[in-house]
Amino acid sequence: MKKVVLRALISVIALAMLLPMASVAAAQPELTMDATPELLRPALAIKAPNVAGVGLLVTITVFEKHTGEPVPRAGVWAVHVKDNSVEPYAALYENNAQFLGWTDGDGNVFHRFRQPGQYVLAAIKDGFIPGFAQMTVKPLRALAIRAPEVALVGQLVTITVVEKYIGAPVPKAGVWAIDVDDIKEESNDPEFYASLVEDCGKSLGWTDENGNVFHRFREPGLYVLVAIKDNLVPGFAKITIKSLQPEVVQPVAVKSMVAQRMTIMAKPRT
Repeated sequence: MKKVVLRALISVIALAMLLPMASVAAAQPELTMDATPELLRPALAIKAPNVAGVGLLVTITVFEKHTGEPVPRAGVWAVHVKDNSVEPYAALYENNAQFLGWTDGDGNVFHRFRQPGQYVLAAIKDGFIPGFAQMTVKPLRALAIRAPEVALVGQLVTITVVEKYIGAPVPKAGVWAIDVDDIKEESNDPEFYASLVEDCGKSLGWTDENGNVFHRFREPGLYVLVAIKDNLVPGFAKITIKSLQPEVVQPVAVKSMVAQRMTIMAKPRT
């Protein structure tokens, strides 16, 4: 019996990819395992963007299909689909699906997809017919920062923001510097550093038409530079600022120089 139900569920998810949602809704009542009359049984629906970008925050909303009311405490899953075959959809029921979370009071779940590809979203809650939706996640334009690895206090530093994959300069991007002493942990995620700029970042300005910001650091240390612009994945880079120290003459050398000078002065003139 379990295998029969599993096959039916997989078929419904496959229909969610291959047929209009109206056809899917018509097929779903056949999977109901309780005695609730289908005309009285509420159905879930999912509102989500058709296309989303890797790393960007996506809002997925679950609502009651016929009334439009948001549905809280519904579980939302995502399955990464490589093709239109039925077999990958079995992952939903074999503990291989990615659980995105429970909807809040407004029926929302928020998630960042880290891998590009095609996804099937599924919303499930007791007493409701499940809801399905499709989403394509694509790589987005991203920022990168070009700056010297080391500079001196007071030195004018040129910081250039470009598009990561094509190298084109990006104007009107905001640039911040974060002292590493204010960062509790190291990360390779640009979104992590972007989330810190409001609390502990120092604004260095906005890039000009050539993607440049110019700045003089007044304190030595290690800094994380962060570039942010709407609809682009943030970029970051590190820069070390060293202090200006005058050359120090060692005491032994000073004594040697003084002794040599005194010897020269003590020699009789001819």
